[in-house]
Amino acid sequence: MANFHFGEHNALQYSSIAAFHQLLVEYARFSLKSSNEILLVLTSPVQIENSLNALKKFASDIVSHQKDGSLVIRDPAKVYFNLVDELIDILIMI
Repeated sequence: MANFHFGEHNALQYSSIAAFHQLLVEYARFSLKSSNEILLVLTSPVQIENSLNALKKFASDIVSHQKDGSLVIRDPAKVYFNLVDELIDILIMI
């Protein structure tokens, strides 16, 4: 697991979906405990639901994190091509 520091912005590549989910769950455990951190995940549309399911296995309050903006999972193509709605939503959350 990589060592991330407060205030950094990081991009990660992963070798498989299983590796992505393991990394996501491990980092989310740390990140979502913080009251001033936002976990922004940009992944394929197919993986959005799978990522949410992986996160729900370790925490039942994932929906509340989505509602309060501390967890944001989006399709990068939608964010890019639908800038008015998606980007503004993400900027408001940030």
